[in-house]
Amino acid sequence: MPDPDKHLVGIRMPRTLHKRLQKLAQERKITVKNLIIEILIRETINTVLTPEDYEQIAEETRKAVKRNKNR
Repeated sequence: MPDPDKHLVGIRMPRTLHKRLQKLAQERKITVKNLIIEILIRETINTVLTPEDYEQIAEETRKAVKRNKNR
């Protein structure tokens, strides 16, 4: 079952960008997924979440847990 605290995001990107990501990930000896996560963390680290944001995240997580239990 998927982790209820994770959100699946799918994107389409130019093949040239994907190839660059593959090469950079290979150089760093990590997966493309982990490279993208590292980049996103670095670029959003200074974005402040409000208490309302955290409550929304908690509510979405609770709903995901409930959906997983019903499967």
